[in-house]
Amino acid sequence: MFIGCFNYVNLSFSRLLRQIRTLHIECLLGATRRHICWQLFADTFLMVIAAFLLSVLLMNDLMAAFNATVAAKLSFAYLFSGQVFPVLLLFVVVFSVIPAQYMSRKIRTLSESSYRSFFTGRKKQRIVATLVTLQFVISMCLLSAFMVIRSQMGLIEQEGSRYKGIIELGMDDSVLPVHSPLQMWAEEIRRTDGVEHVAFSRSGLYPMSVAVPRQEGTDKDLLMLELYENGMDFLSIYHLELLDAGQTTGMLAHIPVPVVVNEAFVRYLVPTDEAPTGQPVSKYVSGMDMDGTIVGVVKDFKKYSLTDNVSPMRMLLRDTPQQDYTTLTIKIDEKFRTAAIRCLRELWEKRYPDIPFEYKEPYRILMSSNQEVADFSRLLLMYASISLFLTLFGLFGITYYAIRQRIREIGIRKIHGASFRQILWLVNRPFIRYIGIAFVLTVPVVCYAMEGWLQQFAYRVHPEIIHFLFPLLFTVGITLFTVCLNSYRAARNNPVDSIKQE
Repeated sequence: MFIGCFNYVNLSFSRLLRQIRTLHIECLLGATRRHICWQLFADTFLMVIAAFLLSVLLMNDLMAAFNATVAAKLSFAYLFSGQVFPVLLLFVVVFSVIPAQYMSRKIRTLSESSYRSFFTGRKKQRIVATLVTLQFVISMCLLSAFMVIRSQMGLIEQEGSRYKGIIELGMDDSVLPVHSPLQMWAEEIRRTDGVEHVAFSRSGLYPMSVAVPRQEGTDKDLLMLELYENGMDFLSIYHLELLDAGQTTGMLAHIPVPVVVNEAFVRYLVPTDEAPTGQPVSKYVSGMDMDGTIVGVVKDFKKYSLTDNVSPMRMLLRDTPQQDYTTLTIKIDEKFRTAAIRCLRELWEKRYPDIPFEYKEPYRILMSSNQEVADFSRLLLMYASISLFLTLFGLFGITYYAIRQRIREIGIRKIHGASFRQILWLVNRPFIRYIGIAFVLTVPVVCYAMEGWLQQFAYRVHPEIIHFLFPLLFTVGITLFTVCLNSYRAARNNPVDSIKQE
């Protein structure tokens, strides 16, 4: 909205210069201020209403894409409802009345020569420079914010890559003993086309938790400790990385009940500078009887929103599936995903016809927990694209009128030996300066705003130079291209013809 208003004001300077001659003649022939006001209102109103009608056609075509981008259910009829249409109509009227009132009041006291000196001199240049710079600031802020949010989204997608193609199939304790052991079920699944790997566990990726006191904390300072029980293949299927895989592998053969913990366990429950490897779990979990000796530490992995800290974890490792194992973690080749799930459904319905086939997808759970970030990213991309297009349209109009006003100057410069490149630089130099000023203003604004937004995440990125450099280079590139479209012909024209035309 701001960029549209800035464009409107900038282009009005050049547009009204053409009208002022006609308006002065009408005043000399007896036109009153009221007549001038109505004429200007009708002229502006027709332009704005034409733009509004064209925008309605555009909205009709893009409504579906907009709803898909922002996950909304906006209908075309809503735009013409009592809630919205009066606001749109008021906007059209205001944009028509204000310029008409202002120009009709100024027209009697402002001659063409005074208009030229007042609105085409340094004051007009400062106004145009300020408005164009603010347009660049808005566009570059949106682009830089989008880059930061995309980096945060990339962090989420990087964590989610470990879960792609994995489903968890859980079975009720009361069902398995009646029918067949979990191992037989797994053998049938392994023979299914598209299934790459199957792992056993007691509860899959989402286990039960117990409350335990924090290290050096009070009894009321509790943490939720997640209790896993599975085999080593569970670590490989989820790409859970051990901090010292060699040491852990060597200890597995000698420890009767091996346990691995995560970094959060060490951070919250193990005293500083103490190595937990080789120590019993019960040493760090007071008040609870937990078997097992710690043989290794895995890196933290995120299952839910990155706004939450990872909970400490105790993972009990078994060589073979136990009787209380009720969950199969299945890795499926994405190329055969549909066919593989259909085969799994058929196997399930054949074995358990009275129980609905249900499974969990850790990747979808993680992404849905961070859905707001993805929506925000798409929304900012849409706003940044719109603002950039509006800025470029405004630049095209501004440079078009500016070059027409300077056509004689350009011709004289060419006569005195100015080259084609020098003419292009003459036209582009002010806009490069505007972009430079806008960049200096953009960096602190985006850093402050995005650091505040990123504070909600326990695991987050930070604004970096690339988040600002890419929008800067992109803005410079398309600005130079836009300005050169207008200045190329003027720079190539015969200077004699340019002077004669002027």
